[in-house]
Amino acid sequence: MIAPPHGTEKVGKLYRERGVWHIRLRVNGRYTVRSTGERSKTRATRIWEYWQFMVFEERPVIRPGKLGKVFNEWLAMKAQENRPSTMKVLESQVDIWLRSFDADMEPSRIKVEHIDGHIRNRFEQCSKPTLLKDLGRLSSFFDWAKKKKYCQSNPVSESDVPLANRIPRKAHRYTEQELDDIERILGGMDKLWVFYAFKFLRWSGFRPGMIERLRWGHVNRRAERIQVPAEQMKNGTYFEAPMLPQLRAVVGELARFTAKKKGIGYLSGPDNLIFPGVSYAKIYSYFKKAAILAGLPGFEPRDLRRFLHNWLRKHGFTLEENCAMLGHNSKEIALKHYSNVSIEEIERRINTLPSPPNAFQRSSRP
Repeated sequence: MIAPPHGTEKVGKLYRERGVWHIRLRVNGRYTVRSTGERSKTRATRIWEYWQFMVFEERPVIRPGKLGKVFNEWLAMKAQENRPSTMKVLESQVDIWLRSFDADMEPSRIKVEHIDGHIRNRFEQCSKPTLLKDLGRLSSFFDWAKKKKYCQSNPVSESDVPLANRIPRKAHRYTEQELDDIERILGGMDKLWVFYAFKFLRWSGFRPGMIERLRWGHVNRRAERIQVPAEQMKNGTYFEAPMLPQLRAVVGELARFTAKKKGIGYLSGPDNLIFPGVSYAKIYSYFKKAAILAGLPGFEPRDLRRFLHNWLRKHGFTLEENCAMLGHNSKEIALKHYSNVSIEEIERRINTLPSPPNAFQRSSRP
């Protein structure tokens, strides 16, 4: 395979001109173009990736401190088995770790408490799946360091507590006004399927992953009920619940929008998707963008399910009725993951309690 020109500092985009694929480069401070000589995009992409790898490998990675040197050695090893795009993620991850730990610290001195401190620093800045990937990469680093005898054990997997349970749950309780702000921003993004997905999840309480499986046959508009077969549910049980007034209004809007986009006959097909072309990854991306614009960077799609649980409890629904509305198999799950009682509510309850008699008041003497 042909090598990149000597002095290449950056490998830019791959583009096609007159049937041949070319690569934009920066060589010795000047931007130029080199032809791959290939008409096949697959073979040209291989050359492009090879050039990116060669240029990345030659770029020096210098991080100070004892721990930084060990990270440099690990990155040099990973560079031989990963693509340049993956290496950029790993490099940024290492920089985050060095901010959490002391750069002069040796890997053998890092304990479980340091890992838990890193988790506390990071969980407000990113989602739980992202943090789990981050800790997975950190665990692979310590496994490698253990083989190289830089440390005796892997502090990430040393604790008896499962990794996922060591990540604290975001305790922020979103108000109707905050969710209204996110909904308004989504409405202005010109992504109406995602906008209606937000409204539907907000007032149905479904798990966000259900957005890919919901069909018009699951919505009984005449009986005003949602009916989902057991094989479509995460807990494997048949789900049936009446629709809230807000959800009935959303379903009506969604039906009119779908009839306009897909035709009126699309609604009568029981196997037709309610949100065609909408995936969990797509709604997660747009929900997060809208939440950041609304000043709520910690928001996640599952918070809509938590919101509805607390909203129903606030309006007098019992825990058993909540479980039926949200499809929980047990009250313990609902209490552990979705209930979030605020201090203000406890104070209001305390203020409604009868005051005790003032037994210590002295009687006035004549």
